[in-house]
Amino acid sequence: MMAANYPSSRNGGGDVAPFDPRLITHPALRCLYVFWHEHRAGRRLPSRAIVDPITMRKWLGNITLVDVQASPPRFRFRLCGSSFVERIGIDPTGADLSAIPDMEYRLRIEDVFNRMVMTREPTVSRNRRRIAGRTYDFEVLRLPLAEDGYSVSTLLVCPMYFETPPLNFAVGTGRAPEFEPPTWLE
Repeated sequence: MMAANYPSSRNGGGDVAPFDPRLITHPALRCLYVFWHEHRAGRRLPSRAIVDPITMRKWLGNITLVDVQASPPRFRFRLCGSSFVERIGIDPTGADLSAIPDMEYRLRIEDVFNRMVMTREPTVSRNRRRIAGRTYDFEVLRLPLAEDGYSVSTLLVCPMYFETPPLNFAVGTGRAPEFEPPTWLE
């Protein structure tokens, strides 16, 4: 299937082809997109070398890096930011997508990741999650990275909440982590 056949809305996880950065509403994610775009340096995609703890400080706890393994694509969580882990209730670092306990959500993420590998385009989606008994809206920006500037080798995933939810709700509290998949809003 060619990229032109994908929907041109954010429905289904933000699979927009071609990607329209005007769909990004969270200010920190707009800045992250600009950072990613500027580091392309004339290539289709920037490399994973752009991920630097000092220059990416404002996104660091939320960033997840997902390694893309050869054809057919398989995905492994290389790095999961501490805020990301605390808020979802699991730490999938080092695992593949099977670490996501909800099969429907896992299949949706896998579909979004596969489309990103094929189209080499970012995606953005708006979501909602319950944390510590409250509902929080957040946006997720997913950016493809390529060591050769073209073939996607890593996905940079960054969720940012519109209202900051608490940390320490599951991981590190002594309670068993509970994963509840988010609701895709658009």
